[in-house]
Amino acid sequence: MTTFRLGVVPYVNAMPLWVPFEKHLVTTQHSFTYEKAVPDRLARDLAAGQIDCATLSIVEAMKNPQLRVADGVCIASKGAVETVQLFHQKPLAQCRRILLDKDSRTSAFTAKLLLNAIFPVDGREFSTGPVDPANLGSIPVAATIAGLPPLQQADAVDRGLAQPGALEDGHGTMKIGAVVGGGRPGAGRGGLTQIPLSEYDCFLSIGDKTWEFLKSSWDRTDLGELWVNHTQLPMVWAAWTATESCDMKELAPLLLRAREVGVGVLDDIVKRLSRSSDMDRAAVWHYLTQTIHYKMGTEEKAGMNKLFEMGAELGMLPPNKRIYIVS
Repeated sequence: MTTFRLGVVPYVNAMPLWVPFEKHLVTTQHSFTYEKAVPDRLARDLAAGQIDCATLSIVEAMKNPQLRVADGVCIASKGAVETVQLFHQKPLAQCRRILLDKDSRTSAFTAKLLLNAIFPVDGREFSTGPVDPANLGSIPVAATIAGLPPLQQADAVDRGLAQPGALEDGHGTMKIGAVVGGGRPGAGRGGLTQIPLSEYDCFLSIGDKTWEFLKSSWDRTDLGELWVNHTQLPMVWAAWTATESCDMKELAPLLLRAREVGVGVLDDIVKRLSRSSDMDRAAVWHYLTQTIHYKMGTEEKAGMNKLFEMGAELGMLPPNKRIYIVS
């Protein structure tokens, strides 16, 4: 019997893939442990060997040929995806300063790729950092975490607000583009210096928090819709991705079975969400059944190849590489 260490994203759209394991709905002699974290954190933990397989941004497998992707299972959309949006104050063809959500590398990569391919702008600047709807008004610029309590320092590093080396000597420079508490210029958590988010022409938000941003007055462009209009292909946002040391021949069939079970218990998942949050039940049901799909077929693989091809043409991905898919 093998214990597989799985990493899962705590987003609504991923629940059909991991709830069957959590609820022991997949019959197997193997056991599982779980880590729930945003995709960027899972990518780092997979690289560090702390987990065996995770629902990762597909860009990870494009950049690292040592990673393996499970066949038949993904998180994909063909059309508007709703939870991956570009919010902008001017037409995208005029946006120069852009903040990319650090939580998902596929979304950030795809946003950068499509903006450069469809709306090229000389001198465009991209920053990457956390995006929080509770702090729409501000982001921090260069500051120090020296003097903060150890737990706050660790939290700053974990959220990407400071370099990991900052904890070694009590000093560190904050990354530009991160959103922290406070919500007003000049008064962020820990006394961080801040500038208004409105200083950016455009920002990318991914995940469930995007529904909160939809209430704002910013114009918005759905990244999934932008991708499909440009390529006529589905967008694969994430897939089960593992290291070479993980026995994917053994695990992949279980991941496929979990997908089948998860899609079959969507009503239970929607009920669970409606009990634990203020999400509208009908909206969540539509999102999970009409917006998102979980089967990786010929079209989805063509979409991944198109993303790879466009990335290589723009020098954003290494050329002549391929994704290793394990059945």
